[in-house]
Amino acid sequence: MKKKNRTEKERKRKIIAKKDFVRESRYVNLTNDLVFRHYFSSNQEVLLSLLKSFLPIPEDVDEVEIMNKEKIQQSEELILLDTSIAPDAPDKKGVVFDLRVKLPNGETALIEVQNYRQPFWEERIMFYSTKAHGRNLKRGASYRDLRATYTLVFVTFDAFGDELKGFIHPHAMRLNTGPYRLFSRALNIIVVVLPQVPGTCVG
Repeated sequence: MKKKNRTEKERKRKIIAKKDFVRESRYVNLTNDLVFRHYFSSNQEVLLSLLKSFLPIPEDVDEVEIMNKEKIQQSEELILLDTSIAPDAPDKKGVVFDLRVKLPNGETALIEVQNYRQPFWEERIMFYSTKAHGRNLKRGASYRDLRATYTLVFVTFDAFGDELKGFIHPHAMRLNTGPYRLFSRALNIIVVVLPQVPGTCVG
């Protein structure tokens, strides 16, 4: 009975946490890149709640390392580093993330806010994800040690129309024919369509 009550309590907490991101917009516009970065960089408890709502993070994890270019209200628990990755060559493209978080198990979480349906936005997110994922393994390390990368993308537009229902859409590398076997757990993209979140008016 205790386990059942704990599970139900956790389920309700996650539902509330998934809506908190949008509800805060009544007071500040969290879909603005600068506001988003500042708010979650300086509120680790809220950031953890957000991440735990969408990513497989154990409940006993109580802190993360935030890799962020600006030192915004740095506390003793947060280490804010560069969110950008420079091009590998002068003629190649670099990236700048909204937030890049290192989880205690060595996995990486990228958090992005996409305000406009830019052409090829899906390809942009894939490029960001693979760019960061390639930095998870040091020279000489075994591929066995390669940790997963999660890209959590909040979009303020109806990204998939009637093609997909709901507001949370996890993507992974799978075969495109049955039985849709998972190819790898290393690269994961979770798209959250904010206009589809019940009780919100984003978009």
